[in-house]
Amino acid sequence: MLPKRIEPVSLEFKDSHTPYSSLFQDIYFAPEIGVHESTHVYLKNSGFIDALAKSDPDKHFNLGEIGFGVGLNFLLTYRHFLANSNQGQKLTYLSAEK
Repeated sequence: MLPKRIEPVSLEFKDSHTPYSSLFQDIYFAPEIGVHESTHVYLKNSGFIDALAKSDPDKHFNLGEIGFGVGLNFLLTYRHFLANSNQGQKLTYLSAEK
């Protein structure tokens, strides 16, 4: 059996600020709260912020996410890692998208 064809995603913007998926008929995040929401739900509640602050200098972090979307969680994670990690720490970020 052949694998299913991967459907390309068409990213649109509602009111020029809100990323929208016509395929799923849903917004990716609300621009006025997107960064705050992702920081609270993804970074803080996953334990990543605390683990990064309390870990040894050579720690290797592996983070995974289901549904990459527009990459907001990844960008916030990478920004936080760059600003708060030690030189020997490493980050591997894996994401799966439908």
